[in-house]
Amino acid sequence: MNGNKLDGFDLFKAIGENRSVFAASMEKVDKAAQSLVLAQFKSAATVPKFRELYEAIGSHYFGVALDELGGADLKKILKKIDPHYAVTASTPLPQLHQRVVELIGENAPPTDKPVATTRAPRGPRQAPVRTPAAWPEAMSPPRRKTA
Repeated sequence: MNGNKLDGFDLFKAIGENRSVFAASMEKVDKAAQSLVLAQFKSAATVPKFRELYEAIGSHYFGVALDELGGADLKKILKKIDPHYAVTASTPLPQLHQRVVELIGENAPPTDKPVATTRAPRGPRQAPVRTPAAWPEAMSPPRRKTA
């Protein structure tokens, strides 16, 4: 080995500029690119990081990458970027996908924190009225007979 290090970005650029030479490997190139983008999706933790990724790959490829994510991964991402958005187990994937696109691509504001509801003030508490319990006759000691 002569000490040269592989620069993956330059190599991907060369492959992209010479697609006909790599026609037999296009499926592997697509999978490698997809896995790189999905890894970035999973590692990005803030809206600005996701927006950088969105601007770098464009809206089309951003949407394609979102389509490749499973429901659990999409929910994790949405919880990172919009922690107050109501995500349930039954929330459909298209709705989650649309919310991520709104936040990242359309600069929609995140969901506001829910306001805690206030209850009406209670009146003064009264102690419960206790009635003495009757001792069961069966538990009483036997009575002595008097002469």
